[in-house]
Amino acid sequence: MLKPYLKNYYMELLISLTFMIAGTIWIGLLLAALFAKMILSLLPGQQHNKEKWPDNAVEAEAIVLKMEQTGLYTNKLPQVKLQMQVQPDKGRNFIAEINTVLSGIEPGAIKEGGTVWVKYNPVNYKEMVLLKAG
Repeated sequence: MLKPYLKNYYMELLISLTFMIAGTIWIGLLLAALFAKMILSLLPGQQHNKEKWPDNAVEAEAIVLKMEQTGLYTNKLPQVKLQMQVQPDKGRNFIAEINTVLSGIEPGAIKEGGTVWVKYNPVNYKEMVLLKAG
């Protein structure tokens, strides 16, 4: 039979270990969530976050020259590579390519020769996002 002071010691030790394990699990889950958020923010097609866009960002119409699937899927939605001729109201037309997931856009709404609306950084044409089809 354990002496009373040893029984209290083991109970305190068990409680301390339980809290340490629970705390470790919570910290692990928090770090995993932060890592997942960081990875998701780096995926193509995620550049439309308002904080990332400069004040001089431009919306323009573009003609789809070529569209092909990349083979990647996000939430069962295909990612496509679009080659477009962007036609800004001011300045020269230019050719741009973006990879984007077709979320919120009706399948078949984007076709080669069709028009889309894009938003881009006029300083760096590689920073572009698809806004809508047609």
